[in-house]
Amino acid sequence: MHGLSDATPVSIHVTVPHAFGGKQSGVIVHRVPLSDLQRETYDGVPVTTIARTFQDIAASSDPALVHQALEQAITRGLSQRQLRKLARDSPALAPLIVGVLTDQ
Repeated sequence: MHGLSDATPVSIHVTVPHAFGGKQSGVIVHRVPLSDLQRETYDGVPVTTIARTFQDIAASSDPALVHQALEQAITRGLSQRQLRKLARDSPALAPLIVGVLTDQ
């Protein structure tokens, strides 16, 4: 939804509240509580914030894919302010963010 990477995942991952039910082939459902600060609306669709999305990607993906997604997000306009906030909100991502910025 955020256009963070050109990588096409094998499955679509969605994060939903615990109470959400339902299954769909090719969709991996993550049931976790999300604070209002981790949610936003994109074109009328509820989505996780960029910070939460990167947290989720980092928890389940190859670090090289996370690095690529961060590079593409910067190329597509992710601002320095957003990067600082991302590093602050997701300390585990800070080394990856620094690595991407160092490569540029």
